[in-house]
Amino acid sequence: MDMRRCIKKYYEGWLICEEPTCRNRTRRLPLQFSRNGPLCQVCMKATLRPEYSDKSLYTQLCFYRYIFDADCALEKLTTDHEKDKWKKFFTPKVRQDYQKLKNTAEQFLSRSGYSEVNLSKLFADCAVRP
Repeated sequence: MDMRRCIKKYYEGWLICEEPTCRNRTRRLPLQFSRNGPLCQVCMKATLRPEYSDKSLYTQLCFYRYIFDADCALEKLTTDHEKDKWKKFFTPKVRQDYQKLKNTAEQFLSRSGYSEVNLSKLFADCAVRP
């Protein structure tokens, strides 16, 4: 549910003024732009930035994938005593639940194009032409 809340927050599209004294918050994209982005309509000095950026959403989803990765946690344990404690807590049912949560985070991340780079498009103009 928290992953969905983060995605909803991103798609609400709130913009906030960078000027500390203004801090105007709006969902409307103004028509006036400066070199750095959309110009705040209240103070007319600073630009508007997303309140919850695509990078923040991607980082949050990656964090969820990481904290629900039980196999990675097991690999990081060093002593046998820690591993025995882990095995007592992580019964097959609990491990299955953690795997479901990790898969949910991975599903949301797989829908995102944020981490993918189209190299053919990126280097299209760099191709050697005869």
